[in-house]
Amino acid sequence: MNISRDQMTKHIHTGHAQPWTQPLGAMVPTAARIDHTWYVVLDDTDHYQPAPPALAAVLTQAHTLLAAADEQLALANTQHP
Repeated sequence: MNISRDQMTKHIHTGHAQPWTQPLGAMVPTAARIDHTWYVVLDDTDHYQPAPPALAAVLTQAHTLLAAADEQLALANTQHP
C-alpha cells in the first residue's frame, strides 16, 4: 500500500504515524512507522511505500536501540539533576 506524502504528514500530525528523525541518506530521504510497519520514500518516488524487509529490520533495530538510549539518558538525568 502506497501513502502520499501529504497523507503521511497528516498521520504524523495526528500521532498515528511515528516519523524517523535521523538522516537516512539520499537513497531514502524519509521514513515513518505505522503500526509496526515502516514506510519509506525512495529517491525515485514521491510517495511512501512499505520498506523492503532488510531496511525495515535495520530501522526497527535502530529504533529499539535509540529508544533504550533515550530511556537511559532520561533516567540518568532524573538521578543526577
